[in-house]
Amino acid sequence: MSNRNGFSLVEIIVVLAILAMIVPIFLLVAAHTVNLNNEARLRSGATLLAEGLAEELLAEAGSLPPTGEQAPYTWTWQLATEAGIPTGLQEITVRVTWQYRGKTREVQLVTYRQVSP
Repeated sequence: MSNRNGFSLVEIIVVLAILAMIVPIFLLVAAHTVNLNNEARLRSGATLLAEGLAEELLAEAGSLPPTGEQAPYTWTWQLATEAGIPTGLQEITVRVTWQYRGKTREVQLVTYRQVSP
């Protein structure tokens, strides 16, 4: 009977081959998770900015310039009282855009405020 301590070269090569297949998959999943986290963070920031701008516009519609920038976002807003909007209401549209991974992303918020006749 032989006393066998340790691993053979074949066993070590098999383990390394399995690791070589599994590790890249974990790295891809981790990179994808970071990418999704960054995109969600930017979208949440844009949504909060749009909500803040809309609240300020609801309080006083002429207080903000029609366009602006708050890095990494740019924003625009416009008022509308056109056909299709009930009488006595004014539509406020706030659009926040940003660049992410070479593409322009956008959040648009539409709300209404009552105007005195």
